[in-house]
Amino acid sequence: MKPASRYRRKPFAPTSPRARRNVRTPAPAHIGQLAIRHRWLVLLASFAILAAGGFFANSLKKQFFPKDLSYLAYIDIFLPEDAPFNLANRTGQQVENIVQQVSAEEKRPLESLSTFVGGGGPRFWYSLSPEPHHPNYAQIVLLFKDKHDTGHLLPRLQERLSREVAGARIDVRQLETGDAVGLPVAIRVSGEKIEALRAAADRVRAILKANPKAARVRDDWGRTGSMWNSPLTPTAPTSLE
Repeated sequence: MKPASRYRRKPFAPTSPRARRNVRTPAPAHIGQLAIRHRWLVLLASFAILAAGGFFANSLKKQFFPKDLSYLAYIDIFLPEDAPFNLANRTGQQVENIVQQVSAEEKRPLESLSTFVGGGGPRFWYSLSPEPHHPNYAQIVLLFKDKHDTGHLLPRLQERLSREVAGARIDVRQLETGDAVGLPVAIRVSGEKIEALRAAADRVRAILKANPKAARVRDDWGRTGSMWNSPLTPTAPTSLE
């Protein structure tokens, strides 16, 4: 038979008052004690912070899809529909030269510059769909060394390109966090008669161009063409002679 284990009890020695005074109170507990001790002052301070937050929140600009602070940006170049591929290529080279000049003048260097002629490049942003292939289009993708230079340099680029490149519609675009909006303001004019529809669209375009805050006003009519309808009767005999 094994002997039972024995535990030796030690008498409890209470902490002396001097030792209790030397114990340091943690900072969070000390702050909580001060807040409880001055609860009315803390309550007034919290209301003041909420009021200040509401005041500054009203002054913030609201956007459905805010721009993303990114190293990337891109430029869309559209020429007339009957423009050949070579003209789109030369226009893209001209835009490249202007971009490099503006980057050097503003002392905001680029990491790289990629140009795609005849169609958009591969998808490089989740909300941006590549442009389909057509010979009158070119796209330039910009990669900045500092992402804070993107928002500063793009308005300057748009101003220079719109002024110096003729015969092309150029849009300097910044990446968006949500679905790509494209044009910030679009007006749709619908009707049955083409002549009346064109006249109404021309009036709307003239009103927008008269607004000093509107820039790069355009429509999607495209090139004017002709169409010929020839009714066919299945019962009538046809002859190729």
